Amino acid sequence: MGNNGVESTADVSIEMELDLIEEKILKAAETIEKLRAEKASLEAECERLRAERGETVSRISKILEKVDAIETL
Repeated sequence: MGNNGVESTADVSIEMELDLIEEKILKAAETIEKLRAEKASLEAECERLRAERGETVSRISKILEKVDAIETL
């Protein structure tokens, strides 16, 4: 603040800059939280797909065993 208790233009400018920086930080923090949530969701989806892939491989292996058994007849 200036000598008379009135904010100078420089003080106002600095406050505005600080407000903008704070807003950017808050937006960045929000983005980070969204990305963390998305990452967790994607990790869960990957686990589900891995399990599904394992089941599919198992079914295919069983089918191939049956085909091999038929071919040997």
